[in-house]
Amino acid sequence: MQSPPSPRPISKLLPLLVMALPGIVFYILLIPQLVNIPIQDDYYAVLDFMNAYAKSHGIKGRLTVLATNQHGPYKLLFEHVLYITQYSVIGHINFIGLVAFGSLFITALVILLSRTALGGVPEDKRSWLLVVPIAFLMFQLQYAGAVDWAMTSLQHVPVIFFSILALWLTSRDTAPAFTGACVSTLLAIAASTNGFAVVPLIAILLIKQRRYRWIPALLLVVAIAGATYAWRYNPHQRIENHILLPERLRAEHHGVLVVVSYFFAFLGSPATNTHILAPAIVFGMGLTALFVVAAARRYDRVNPAVFYSIAFLLITAAGVALLRSKLGAYEALDSHYRIYSATLLTLSFIFVAQTVWTSGRPQETKIAILSFALIISVPFCLVSDRIGYRLLKTHRQEFTRGMLIWERPDLIPPDVPPVRDSVGEDRLTHVYDPFGGIVRESERLGVYTPPVLKPPPGSIPRSPDEPYREFR
Repeated sequence: MQSPPSPRPISKLLPLLVMALPGIVFYILLIPQLVNIPIQDDYYAVLDFMNAYAKSHGIKGRLTVLATNQHGPYKLLFEHVLYITQYSVIGHINFIGLVAFGSLFITALVILLSRTALGGVPEDKRSWLLVVPIAFLMFQLQYAGAVDWAMTSLQHVPVIFFSILALWLTSRDTAPAFTGACVSTLLAIAASTNGFAVVPLIAILLIKQRRYRWIPALLLVVAIAGATYAWRYNPHQRIENHILLPERLRAEHHGVLVVVSYFFAFLGSPATNTHILAPAIVFGMGLTALFVVAAARRYDRVNPAVFYSIAFLLITAAGVALLRSKLGAYEALDSHYRIYSATLLTLSFIFVAQTVWTSGRPQETKIAILSFALIISVPFCLVSDRIGYRLLKTHRQEFTRGMLIWERPDLIPPDVPPVRDSVGEDRLTHVYDPFGGIVRESERLGVYTPPVLKPPPGSIPRSPDEPYREFR
């Protein structure tokens, strides 16, 4: 009896090409808009840290700077190591290189999510319809503000990737995989404080797997990470520039309703490309309800990596809401947080897609439902790219204008029309580096040299009588 013919190569290659398409567009839109200019928190998280590192002496002194530096409540060890690595290799900080490297974690995250989407589905029943929409849900620019400056691109995206990777490796239920999970957990915590949230979820997985002998290794990971955080940790330190946030981001009343609204808006932000809270809150409630349905259906037994990854994002949303809601619920819709909601949306799709695909419905019905999901994901990606690209262009103009004002106080560059999430040049050198001290010190130490910018058309000489804060 002859075995059935193997699928033609084109049948395997075509879905990969379709998945690559939104990724190619993503990077074509993103990379040209990057600038070698520190943006917002980059002044403190990158340049101020690297100035301290450059001034330190000996291995002990440099390790002390690395282990004790805080950016507000965070110890950004992962990205600080990357800054040091770049500085050691090329002799200075280049923000385009840092941001471009951080954006590669989006590709790694898409690959990881695609792998987790196949978990719990028998190999002979797997379909590309379970995977292809993931690329369109993730390779989109709603979260452009998370991937166009160094600190966020090396904080938010890596912590999501390493946390999900740790959960996926733990779910593999093998000793080598769990070793990788421990390393991933350490990297997640080193990327951002919310990486600690993955620890109890891994512990739950180990208990359900009855891998009790592995729990001490997990506790060792917690001890190493906790000791690193605790050493010379200042719980009262705040990010200095936050006291100068624009009034539009402040909340007049900081109560339970604001916290709850922030929480659901944070989760449901893919539902709106504007600063309108209602659609995001409703959609966030829907995604939360979907997680409850997944729990009721015991989806944690079917695909624990996906189930507990959703739980990780819900815990993160709760923590951010408690800490940041004092700035107002609208801040939950800012672009740099949307990488979390995009990942949650993708994980929720995986749950629904797997539930439909493994159900007893006719095969034609299942194919129709998942094909419809794929069709919907394409315009979602296109609209998000259009909005996000506008934001990238405006950010580039704002950042360049802010640095030009710092370099050429004798000129007034033309104004930049604001868009949603537009930060304004007042949140660049003026607010984030008062009087230009951090940049001047970076230049003196050879850590960073700002690019020499040409005044754009429409620039006019500044009148001697016009008030202006001198930065030089």
